[in-house]
Amino acid sequence: MPRQNREEILEQLKELREMTKVEIEQEFEKEKVLRADANKREKEKEKASRKEMLEAGINVEQMERKDAEESEAARKRIERVRKELIGVQLRREDYEFLAQDEALLADSDAVKMPLVGRELYASAPEFLAGIDGDVLPTSAVPYDPHTANPWCWARGGGWWGSASISIYSTFWFYFYPGANRYYSVLPWVRYRGFYILNADDKWWNSKYARVAARPSRWQPRD
Repeated sequence: MPRQNREEILEQLKELREMTKVEIEQEFEKEKVLRADANKREKEKEKASRKEMLEAGINVEQMERKDAEESEAARKRIERVRKELIGVQLRREDYEFLAQDEALLADSDAVKMPLVGRELYASAPEFLAGIDGDVLPTSAVPYDPHTANPWCWARGGGWWGSASISIYSTFWFYFYPGANRYYSVLPWVRYRGFYILNADDKWWNSKYARVAARPSRWQPRD
């Protein structure tokens, strides 16, 4: 098999990145349909719950006013904490970890694969608005792939109200082996950030909050 040049490899990567974009956007469409179905079920549950409580003589309007007040107080508190966390700079320990990474790679026979591309995907365009790069409604290509900072938030409340959001961050590397042998590919990506969870449990609606971060690796071979 003839050795490919860098331009050919990058052209293949371009095709793979476009395929990935299509797959992620299809996932967003599926989530949109599921969300619409969930909203319909939640409205039906709300109607039934309100009826039961009214028949039991419970002051539903008072409960709803209190819930709205507590939700607004929580929103303000979360926004204040978020701004404080955004302003936190790298600590000395963070720099020490970065130095350890560099030392481990330098002492081994590992080959550093260059970062040749990165995309961010979000099902809501406001989460891409602050990216310095080419921004589309559901995706963005940052000008500097090393410094783009994805973020998102979701808020649900009321009787059975819920909310969810998904974002994706892709990193693209390539390595062309110079000899026939066994190779071990280990993605080594260090990132830092924060998340905020707030759940105000009440006996009439059982609120909860959850964050899930799942790394995955896809390795196409020719």
